[in-house]
Amino acid sequence: MPKLQTILPDSPDKPVRWGGLFGAGLALAVTEASHQHDGPIVVALSNPRQLQVLAHEINFFLGDSHAREAQLFPDWETLAYDLFSPHQEITSARLSLLAALPKLKHGIVLTATESLLQKLPPVDYVLGHSFNLKTGDQIDIHELRERLTHVGYHLVNQVLTQGEFTIRGGIVDIFAMGTRQPFRLDMFGDEIDSIRYFDPDTQRSTDATEQIMLLPAREIPFTENAIKTFRHAFRSEFEGDPAKQLVYEETSKGNPTPGIEYYLPLFYDETATLFEYAPDNTLFILEGDHQTQVQAILAQIQDRYENRRHDINRKILPPGRLYLTQQEYSAELKTRPQAVQFAQTGKNVDWRAPSNHPQTIR
Repeated sequence: MPKLQTILPDSPDKPVRWGGLFGAGLALAVTEASHQHDGPIVVALSNPRQLQVLAHEINFFLGDSHAREAQLFPDWETLAYDLFSPHQEITSARLSLLAALPKLKHGIVLTATESLLQKLPPVDYVLGHSFNLKTGDQIDIHELRERLTHVGYHLVNQVLTQGEFTIRGGIVDIFAMGTRQPFRLDMFGDEIDSIRYFDPDTQRSTDATEQIMLLPAREIPFTENAIKTFRHAFRSEFEGDPAKQLVYEETSKGNPTPGIEYYLPLFYDETATLFEYAPDNTLFILEGDHQTQVQAILAQIQDRYENRRHDINRKILPPGRLYLTQQEYSAELKTRPQAVQFAQTGKNVDWRAPSNHPQTIR
């Protein structure tokens, strides 16, 4: 019997409100909701630092229910218009979840409210630029090298982090995005003889696997067609000579500059958000003041834009090209079948159930 019986909404225009969720109360409520709801759950918090704690608490309550394990969709850990890019481990985790989310039957995704607003690659990008390798496959190493480079992997002397690969004779080491360990292909001629994970520090092989999936190395494609799309969009978006813009010149050469993520929409004909990635039956659990939080987040982004938009050597996109507006955010929520709003403080709690029955929170 569950420790807590949560009330879930049945329509987007009637969000349920949970209150009085002190301590680990939110984690317990989300856990019980995951047992009741036939579909995935997305929980958004305005404070990204709380997400890791919430994930640990939820996974503690879930126990061995691995099918519903809480996963983090991390933010870039950069401020809007920063001149550096996210760490590869962050990009790896994001791409892994973006690949899995559209097909997710159950499970809990935790993310920052700002990530709900962020424009992302179109839904078909990740899978469209992914491919599988399995033992027994016939491959040409030179073609594999070109393919890995095509989806953004870097050729290095020794792989240390996600998005890197190396080739030594008939051995190919790849640290795939979305994985915690690199793997090694042992080739017998043009055939994959074995696939084993290995420790990048000791270079010793560990567990064997029959198949691996290679996700793209970036949220931004650097294919020939994508660069053409970027060049055309950049010239349409900004006035003046693009040759005087470092980001335009370097991207035209196929070199991603630090902070290129804040030009992401220019690489695609259209973008998406987490709302598009999430299946239609996704339950969204949001803070009770989430609209106020969205307004504050967008105001901060607008301030950063105003402070940086006058740099003639680095023209930047307006916030509306990189994030949903408040109106667009509200419209996305209205298309969802369910939404829960919660408060971790307050008195809007109705403990009507007897002590020997599941308790209901409102």
